Amino acid sequence: MAVAMRFDLNRAQQRFLGLVGTTYTASDDFQAVLDLCQTKDVSDTFQMALEAPGQLVGGPLFGHRKGGVVTVRYAARNGYTPRIVLDDPLVADEPYVLGWADCLTRIHGTKCDWIGNWMMYPNRELPDVSTDLSWVERAQRTRLIDQLHILMVVGWSDAKIRARGYTYDHHTGCVGGMGAAAHE
Repeated sequence: MAVAMRFDLNRAQQRFLGLVGTTYTASDDFQAVLDLCQTKDVSDTFQMALEAPGQLVGGPLFGHRKGGVVTVRYAARNGYTPRIVLDDPLVADEPYVLGWADCLTRIHGTKCDWIGNWMMYPNRELPDVSTDLSWVERAQRTRLIDQLHILMVVGWSDAKIRARGYTYDHHTGCVGGMGAAAHE
């Protein structure tokens, strides 16, 4: 008799390796709120990107969800330039993201997973929300965002690093905005 087993796999293992693991779903009344942790890792990643304007940049976000709050604990770049598309902040070096996810799973267990992606525009300014929507649409088409996984746009606004988060409900076709979080 064959026994079906489900494993607690991180999101990168499921997406890039095609493995089936425990699936988490959002409740119908799920409203995501963005909590941008004041960690040195998040700050350093965004600061390095801000200091090198001129191209679109992005990468994976790692953290956790509890209730309706999405907490970002780590932010990484998309990988190494020979393996990524330089003008597309949503394309990642899969082995690089797998390595990050595996490392953080080893350190934090299932309390830290790939919870979304971040991106920054070439001029490093946080634009009007309408500018973000083409990227939100692209991210939802490739299933990078949903009700549980976010796209976060980061940039300068009022002399502070600010971020806006977006979710997408594939059942209703609605984009959810998470407001702006300031990071100093």
